[in-house]
Amino acid sequence: PFRTDVIDIPMGAAEQDGSELEYKVHMIAGQSLVYSWTVTAPKDEFYVDFHSEQRPSPKENVVSHKVGLMTASNGALTAPFEGIHGWYFQNQSLKPVVVHLKISGFYDLLPGGKPPA
Repeated sequence: PFRTDVIDIPMGAAEQDGSELEYKVHMIAGQSLVYSWTVTAPKDEFYVDFHSEQRPSPKENVVSHKVGLMTASNGALTAPFEGIHGWYFQNQSLKPVVVHLKISGFYDLLPGGKPPA
């Protein structure tokens, strides 16, 4: 079913526990979502890799959609294949930050970024 989630993700300062994490959803090929996220951090100190992962046996397929240093992004994703899709966030600043993520579409949230059994 269609859903909407608004999530605040606290992250630790660089080199501390919680300074990097992955936030993922599970989607079936062809399902879509729209997203928007922001973080209050210096532009050159917050790294993001928005990507999709398919885990066929025996080789994993990973497709990156947006990668780099940024403090905000928005867009839409239509899942290119069934798998896990989402963000790797890395706070490289010396202060803790909070990522404000908004997602709407057809997906299942994955606590801890783990695929469904």
